[in-house]
Amino acid sequence: MIGLGEKLSFRYLLAFAVCGMLLVGLGCASQSEPEAQAPAPTAPAAAAPAVAPTTAPASAPTTAPPSKQPEGELVVGVPLLHPLVQLQEKDANGTVGGPGTDFQIYEGIFRAQFTEPGVIPSQEEYEPEIAESWEIAPDFNSATLNIRKGIMWHNDWGELKAEDVVFTFNNSFKVGSVSNAGEQLSPGHREGWEVIDEYIAKMNVVPGEFSPTWGTLHGGLGWDSTFGMTCKHCFEEIGESAFISTPIGTGPYVAKKWVGNDEVEGEAQIDHWRIVPNIKTLRVFEMPEDATREAAIRTGEVAITKISVKKVAGIIDDTNGVAVPMGLPNPNTIYFSGNYWAKVCPECEEMDLLKEPRPGFLPDDEHPWIGNPFADGCDYDAMFSSVPPPDGSVCPEMEGPRKVRWAMSMAIDRQAIVDNVMDGFSDVAYTAMHTQFPPGDPNFQEEWTVPFDPAMAREYLAEAGFSDGFSVVFWATESVPNTWDPELADAVAEMWREHLNLDVTVDKSPYASRRPETVTKEMDVPWLHGWGMPPGGTKAPFFCPTPGHLGGAELPAVVCDVNYENDIEPNVDKRIENSIYFQNYMAYWHINAAVATVKSFWVQLPEVKEWHPYWGSSFNNPATVVIE
Repeated sequence: MIGLGEKLSFRYLLAFAVCGMLLVGLGCASQSEPEAQAPAPTAPAAAAPAVAPTTAPASAPTTAPPSKQPEGELVVGVPLLHPLVQLQEKDANGTVGGPGTDFQIYEGIFRAQFTEPGVIPSQEEYEPEIAESWEIAPDFNSATLNIRKGIMWHNDWGELKAEDVVFTFNNSFKVGSVSNAGEQLSPGHREGWEVIDEYIAKMNVVPGEFSPTWGTLHGGLGWDSTFGMTCKHCFEEIGESAFISTPIGTGPYVAKKWVGNDEVEGEAQIDHWRIVPNIKTLRVFEMPEDATREAAIRTGEVAITKISVKKVAGIIDDTNGVAVPMGLPNPNTIYFSGNYWAKVCPECEEMDLLKEPRPGFLPDDEHPWIGNPFADGCDYDAMFSSVPPPDGSVCPEMEGPRKVRWAMSMAIDRQAIVDNVMDGFSDVAYTAMHTQFPPGDPNFQEEWTVPFDPAMAREYLAEAGFSDGFSVVFWATESVPNTWDPELADAVAEMWREHLNLDVTVDKSPYASRRPETVTKEMDVPWLHGWGMPPGGTKAPFFCPTPGHLGGAELPAVVCDVNYENDIEPNVDKRIENSIYFQNYMAYWHINAAVATVKSFWVQLPEVKEWHPYWGSSFNNPATVVIE
């Protein structure tokens, strides 16, 4: 029961997948979602061929399902609703490919496989959506997508075509883009898209850099904050300012209202090409406070909402509702920002980081957690050649801050936080890659364990020259409490005060207010973040040189290059091996310190007779909801 005992009742959904292999270990199209209408008959899944075909099988005909009349209203409470930013290059919060596709206002080129709650979908098999089929070139330098005909933009904006797909992707990674979706793409997949003809789009790939899991970041529904398609000619006709805030999608819900930090309202499209919603009106309200959402579900003001794991059991008792586990747990992790150690940023306008250091690279007494690998006495290449580094390669300007970071980590009583702050509904975490390598996993390395040892922590701090402590700002936003728990941050801060005599100021300012500092590389304070990732995934884009958003640190190329291999490595065991290598460096240098996991639960009232959410941490797939 996922740690909540008999008080919770979980609904496990049947998933029926029909998958045709695109490339063995590289991609697949499938049709598996339990939809509102009766499913078409499906053929048995074929055995994997001896020689992998290079095309995805065409999906069902594009004829729209029989019309029906949706009825009623579905009201949902969510912790956060960003203002819509429909233009990818400016969509730093991923509004189109996040809530936009989750609420089914927008659609992706394909979507994730449908799975039971809590079950990670395939990283290499995808369900066709706007792209009805695709073909990967034999040299893996491109993929050609056949765009489904007859998909219409909302509000009489005409038909979606290949130019819209190309516009969406190219705009996301153009120079100067802050697109949340674009910056997640592996570098090899930012080569550029082109229109082949009216209904054929081509994705170009840097030779040798085709990603075996490319669909997880290019798709839409079922993955968090990826891509929904946007309308090119709409942008050209109404201009950037109006386009940014005027929702124009192709999904089964037409947006009637999108007011950031307030409400999104959608109306069912009865002639949608794929699925007709059961519910006529979808209303999603921002309810940032846990207490507000708890009261709303108890009084029936909302039918579905996200509930803190610490409160789920009581809510179920009071409402007779059902709790649905969604997505991976988030390992709440402290990023010791300012450790910008890379020499080169290949994709940056100014590539030479020695010539133009990051503004947050401030290795001084006011930032004792920031190391300086360029100081006299440090042998940069030797120091990062192995873990631990060769004798004599590390200078005091690196070893001292390393001990400070370890001291701050060892002063945290993780088990006490799990027991007392998270009420036991959490797990101790030590690494940013916790969901890949949790303690007890065969691949977990014992040297990644961080003991709770205040005496050793104080000793380390004294050796670094800070026996009397220091002042530190700890940014722990309250904007998304069910992802990054502010009470956890308060507990960490108190432990630093008690055990290390640190003067801690907890900055709880909104995520949107400080996130730009992670893009400009001005971020120079410890901050609370972290997210889950399936085995074999790479976190290199978040801790390696990039012009976009990252975790306040940039590791050297010798470390990053290995984990970047996961973008193109087809063998999952090899990808896991690369991630272990990467984590060894992060653990030794301790540029981040995970504390505990925060799990994601959504509660539905008994009146909700059906809801088939895709894997992912946010409310999604409202078209499948049935209310009595």
